[in-house]
Amino acid sequence: YNPETGIITFNSLPEKYFNNKESMNRRNSKVAGKPAFNTIDGNGYRVGELFRINLKAHIVAYVISYNQFPQSQLAFKDYDRANTRLENIIIKSSDQYRHKTM
Repeated sequence: YNPETGIITFNSLPEKYFNNKESMNRRNSKVAGKPAFNTIDGNGYRVGELFRINLKAHIVAYVISYNQFPQSQLAFKDYDRANTRLENIIIKSSDQYRHKTM
């Protein structure tokens, strides 16, 4: 994860995550170093799959950056759910960011 750009890339995974070395080599040569969590869902969030679990990119970015899951909901300073730069991801307070005024 690059906090300045918000881009998450796939890392090479070690053999312990695979049934055999061939599977590891096939996966790593296919996706390692390429962008991850690049799909935009119907609600505007960047999403992806990790170990067959669907996740939102901003949560993954938070966990990578702070080594813990957020204790509260996350929000976006600029209201752009696809903007996963670390400076744009904030902890949502109870009354903050309920509705964007236009």
